Amino acid sequence: MIYIPRTTKWLKRESGLITPMTKIEEQADFYLQNYDVISKYVCNHTGGHKEFLDKAVTKPYRCRFCGKSEPEVKFTDDAHAISELIGNKSLFLKSECEACNKKFGRIYEDQFAKYLGPGRTVTQTKGKNGIPSYKTVDGKFRMDVTDKGFVIQEVAGNGRLDFSNGEIQLQLVKDTYIPLNAFKALVFMALSVIPENEVSAFDETIRWLNGEEICFNMKIYSQYVMERFIAGAKPLPLSAVVLRRKYGKEVPYSIFSLEFDNYGFQIVVPCPKEDYRLDGKTITIHALPSMIDIDEELKNRKQSFAIRDWSSNKPLRGESFEMNLHYEYREEITGKYSDVADMAKQEGVKPLKPKG
Repeated sequence: MIYIPRTTKWLKRESGLITPMTKIEEQADFYLQNYDVISKYVCNHTGGHKEFLDKAVTKPYRCRFCGKSEPEVKFTDDAHAISELIGNKSLFLKSECEACNKKFGRIYEDQFAKYLGPGRTVTQTKGKNGIPSYKTVDGKFRMDVTDKGFVIQEVAGNGRLDFSNGEIQLQLVKDTYIPLNAFKALVFMALSVIPENEVSAFDETIRWLNGEEICFNMKIYSQYVMERFIAGAKPLPLSAVVLRRKYGKEVPYSIFSLEFDNYGFQIVVPCPKEDYRLDGKTITIHALPSMIDIDEELKNRKQSFAIRDWSSNKPLRGESFEMNLHYEYREEITGKYSDVADMAKQEGVKPLKPKG
């Protein structure tokens, strides 16, 4: 499968004029013509009310990821359909056993969190234990978020901070992560939110998630991860959308879109059972329009768009993370380590622990 830009299409306006479609109209038209929405959820960040996406499933439960049932495996009411690491406190699954929940969380969701790296702190994305702190391996830089704002500690001359014109320029490094496993985290979430009657279409995909070799080019899927970032304080709710191909259309079977806080990700969900017929054909995929494109205020915010290649199964070390933070006021405390450590404790965060 190959992904290329589309040619310009035209639209008749209410005025009677025939003009080229805008980029957003062209994207929307692509999805209206080729896909149906089969799952769409918006997550309540505050939690308090559990929504089971597969509420029609009854006991004895059968796990959609390993096929095992009670009493061979255990089920709890704590299997998050979307990772808790990116703020999900309300969307859950009955049809995921405890063992698969722990395994996929450890192997895949953790790698997605490491890809986001300092971004989870900067965007104040709340995980299981609140907003995660960021600290470097050498212990010479630490960033926390409290009720008052950011608390940043740095050994003098470390070179990871630059203050200029009301902005903090951050030059940081992500934790080591495996790109393919980060991609599989998105696939795992997509297969968690699809309706129960759609799971069988992804049998081979689930085997692939479980580590089996599949006689299909799965690499092509992970080479095209669309990522969007929009500036500002938490502009996007956590939302998940799964699309399914309309009958007779020559496009990939399923699309998954995930948005939360400042991030948006979109992938083609691997589906060898349905996508084999596209082998050797040229296929076009657009970014799925979202709140970023529709809301007037969000449209004017600074945005970035990239297509990531997450096909490597080798650990990626030392990937840089750069971002600018705007601020209205900052307080700078310099001095001995003990002075800075006391300040950190007063702010309710752990002090730096430089190594060496």
